Amino acid sequence: MLALISFKKYFLYFFFIFLSLQGKSSAGSISGYLDFTYSNLDSKTNDESGEKTDTKSTNFRQQYYLNVSQNFYPNLRLLANCLFDRSASKSDTDDTGTKATTTILKPFIELRMSNPLYSAGILYNRRDTKDNVSGSSSITNVSEAYDGIFGWRPDGFPKLDLRLSRINNFDKKRSLRDTTNDLIQFSSIYDFLKGLLLRYQFNYDDLDDKLNNLETKNTKNSGKITYDTSFFQDRITLYTSYDINRRTIDVSTGKTGKGEVRIPLILFSALTGISDTPTLVVLNSTNPPAPELIDGNTASITESPEVNIGFVGDTRQRNIGIDFSSTTEVNSIFFYVNRELPKEIYQYFLSGVAISAYTSSDNEHWILVPNKPILQYDSSQNRFEIDFINIIKTRYIKVVITPLPQSVALSVPTFTDPDKIFVTEIQAFLKKASSEVSGKISTTNQIYNINSRVRILNKPFLFYDFSYYLNKIDGSSSLKRSTLLNGFSLNHRFNEIFSTDARVAREDDVEERGDTTGYIYNASLNAVPLKTLSHSLNFSKRTEKNPDGKSDKNNIFLYSTAELYKGINTYLNLGYNVSKLETKRNQESTSVNFGANIIPNNALTLNINYYSTDTDESGGGKEKTNTTSSRSEFTASYRPLRTLYIVASLSKSSQDGRKDTLQNYGINWSPFPDGDLQLRFEYNQNLRSQDNGVDTLIRPGLRWNINRKTYLDITYLIVKSKTDELKTDSKIFNVNLRMSF
Repeated sequence: MLALISFKKYFLYFFFIFLSLQGKSSAGSISGYLDFTYSNLDSKTNDESGEKTDTKSTNFRQQYYLNVSQNFYPNLRLLANCLFDRSASKSDTDDTGTKATTTILKPFIELRMSNPLYSAGILYNRRDTKDNVSGSSSITNVSEAYDGIFGWRPDGFPKLDLRLSRINNFDKKRSLRDTTNDLIQFSSIYDFLKGLLLRYQFNYDDLDDKLNNLETKNTKNSGKITYDTSFFQDRITLYTSYDINRRTIDVSTGKTGKGEVRIPLILFSALTGISDTPTLVVLNSTNPPAPELIDGNTASITESPEVNIGFVGDTRQRNIGIDFSSTTEVNSIFFYVNRELPKEIYQYFLSGVAISAYTSSDNEHWILVPNKPILQYDSSQNRFEIDFINIIKTRYIKVVITPLPQSVALSVPTFTDPDKIFVTEIQAFLKKASSEVSGKISTTNQIYNINSRVRILNKPFLFYDFSYYLNKIDGSSSLKRSTLLNGFSLNHRFNEIFSTDARVAREDDVEERGDTTGYIYNASLNAVPLKTLSHSLNFSKRTEKNPDGKSDKNNIFLYSTAELYKGINTYLNLGYNVSKLETKRNQESTSVNFGANIIPNNALTLNINYYSTDTDESGGGKEKTNTTSSRSEFTASYRPLRTLYIVASLSKSSQDGRKDTLQNYGINWSPFPDGDLQLRFEYNQNLRSQDNGVDTLIRPGLRWNINRKTYLDITYLIVKSKTDELKTDSKIFNVNLRMSF
């Protein structure tokens, strides 16, 4: 009854505003929408034992959104909006029924004053989420935030930014959660001289956990100075920087204090990569999106495939990790995503099959963490939390994530853009009982860096480069590491066809476990005999002596590209590697990669790709091993009409004798794309040899654009999945009506 009253109240309220605002305008603006979605699911599952499961469910979701913007003065603006979102579902599984409702109320208000010199504002936002499941008591969780902001940007003086926040998280009964988080963020940037930049940042975080009688105060002061310049008409370049930050954690407990404290760990770099062989892969640590994953900004998005865990068609696992620079104790990892996820979506990632963790000492050979971690999702922060059973001591650690599968993505019709779920930040912690860390813990981290390059000759181009890096950490644990590099580089073009590059360098690392000396040699010969033909032969060698022993790694690669005819582009890459590792184990590997992109006409595109590796390892007192892997792919896409798109792909992969074949066929047809009534039809089928699996998707639908701001969308989805062990048939009917103003 209360739900019905609430529905009527909000419906009448928003509908009255919707009608009254049609055709009106004012100095400000008012906008919003009413959105209604009905979905029906009928799913039947049969396993190999003959057991059948029949699931039926219905869901009705209603959303009412109102946004008001008003400029009182040229520099004073008010923004206010509110979203009411209610979902009511009923499900029956083998005659066992469940009813559930989720009601979300999200008001927001902001008053901001700004001009070119300064800006100031106050903000308030709140989220009330009420979950009610039949047979259990309802739970209402509340998250509210108060913010005050101030910015000052005078010409020729330091730029200042200040933000004060208070965040309250609690359930209505204050029996499960009751925390208050006070935040102060202050930053200043000063670039008064060309090439010289000064930065200062102060962060204060006071978290008061009232239920556990635990208060954690986290204070961080950071300073950075950089200088970037050049001399003698850019013949000499110089870049140097110095970072220092001091973090203090103050933990206090009352007489009944309990709970746990997460101590943030200092991260040297982030790691990213895409690979279905997580035990043997080298991850990227220098190129985007890796640096952006540890910049402290959980809202910044780098739209890279390496951090996209949504449904994107590429099912290979995403490897996202951390380099601590030295062996470090860790037992908790957070990673943030760019958007709020529905329950059905984040439960897939928490299922235990989508997320795993690996450790490494060299970023080449990885070991699976044996005990499955505890996984949680915090919807208020759009954050996944990974807690390990035991403390892990490692230099490298990574999270391996299997992207969202199509069947899960399409099972939630209201979840738009399932192909855009990006990891935005990764953090690591050492979690301890509050009794172990009561009092203050302080850590000081200093980083000094200098790089210089000198052009000695202009023909051939001969450069000398020098760099020095020093990282020093003082506190409960101490760390000091430095890297000194001296090198010479040569670039020369012999004629219009041939050119060469060469480099020799010495690298000296000094750290607590011992010193490392490495010699680096690189050389390449490049040839472009025709505009449509190019070759590059590259050789690299690295010899190293470190506390674990000596190593010698040699690589030679040939890269070739050719445009055989207009619309036919091919490439061939060959590689050979021979290495002797610190363990006195010998490693020899070959790689082959070739492919073609063929566009015979504007309607047809063909792509062919083949990649294989063969690795032999011997010596070191261990048995000889051989590892092989290969992957071949063929894709054809055909668009005979603007309204018709057909795609087919075939992929075959093999690893150590295990073979897998994946076939995919898809049709997308929209006969009237420009009319008010739009029809569409989609057919997709995947065939897998690994489990003799067949996934078939059929999705007809229509969209009626009633007017410019109102539409009705109807979709009928048929999903059939069959493997050796399981057969599932699902039918989903979905209707969506949206009226905007």
